[in-house]
This record gives sequence, C-alpha cells and structure tokens, in this order.
Amino acid sequence: MTRALAAAVVLVTLAPGLAAACPACISSPYGDRGYNWAYFGLLLAPFLVAVVSGGVLAWSAGYRLDVARLRRALSPRKPPKHHPLKETT
Repeated sequence: MTRALAAAVVLVTLAPGLAAACPACISSPYGDRGYNWAYFGLLLAPFLVAVVSGGVLAWSAGYRLDVARLRRALSPRKPPKHHPLKETT
C-alpha cells in the first residue's frame, strides 16, 4: 500500500460517522430549511411517475388532446343578448 492510500484508510477509519453518513443525515432539519425540499420531492415522485405513465399509456391507446374543445369548455359563458324571459322596460 502506498502512503496516500494508508493515510486515506486511517482517516476514514477515524471518522466513520462522516464517511458513512448521507448528506441528508448530516444536515439538521431546523438549521437548513432546504432539507424539507428533498422529502417534498420524494413525496411527489410516485405521483409524477403515475401521471407520466398514464399519459404514455393514453397516448399509446390513441387518446389525443383536442385543444379547440378544451378551450370551449374552459371559456367563460356569455349570456345571450336577448333573453326571452327577461323583461325590458
């Protein structure tokens, strides 16, 4: 073994907590607010995978998005100009 390798082995042996810990385990949830974003991402990941998988399966089955129909469905309804039950004075 070379001296550099031996020194690395000694350093890793003397600091097992730092060598074995993951980055999320080292940081504190109260000191670092970015710590919670990792859990948020892990919570959303299964739903994202399900949506993407469902989209791919729907596309493969032949379903296509009709943009014109979607615009008509989401557009605000305009009342008719002359309503038959509305009284005019």
